[in-house]
Amino acid sequence: AHMFTTFKVARDHDLAAQIGRDLFFDLVDYEKIHPIRVLKDMPFNQVKEEFSKEFGIPVHSQRFWWWSKRQNNTYRPTRPLTQQEESYTVGQLKDAAIRMNSSELRLYLEVVQ
Repeated sequence: AHMFTTFKVARDHDLAAQIGRDLFFDLVDYEKIHPIRVLKDMPFNQVKEEFSKEFGIPVHSQRFWWWSKRQNNTYRPTRPLTQQEESYTVGQLKDAAIRMNSSELRLYLEVVQ
């Protein structure tokens, strides 16, 4: 179990499903996002390859964003991952998320042209 880490990636359809339906203040209900379980030492660039295969989103069109907690206790995408961060392993990204006061690795996937 310690060889793996679990993380969640929200996409546009997750935001669309959340916004305006009920009295939710967050853009995404992460309880409804399917967790992804991968080896901790898997390079994040390899995860992007897997997303390309599974969802048909070319690697060059994938832009992943960090989420951060705001003062009103809602979460918003803060900034894209840097090229350096994208070269990290999934375990290193999870450690970075913990340093940013997030108990789990949560990302937003923007599809760019």
